[in-house]
Amino acid sequence: MRAHKRPRPVLLASQVIFRADGSFLAPAENCEREGNPACRWYTVGDDIKVEFGGAGTHTLQATSDQTMMHGSRDRDGDQVSATIVG
Repeated sequence: MRAHKRPRPVLLASQVIFRADGSFLAPAENCEREGNPACRWYTVGDDIKVEFGGAGTHTLQATSDQTMMHGSRDRDGDQVSATIVG
């Protein structure tokens, strides 16, 4: 994954906002409020790890054109995908 010179928030179609500081906001799992330590994201190599409150950790990968992310919840393999907008 390429690094941007200036980190910017990334908005996903489901209204999840990933911020450059590793936090994110989402309309679920108590991630609606800023500063919830259970709602964090970070990268490990090409993987994007998303700690989504009570829903657990999800591992995603961005497509080569960085318009989509696909992956699954670590504990049960439940599939997830998102379109990156903005």
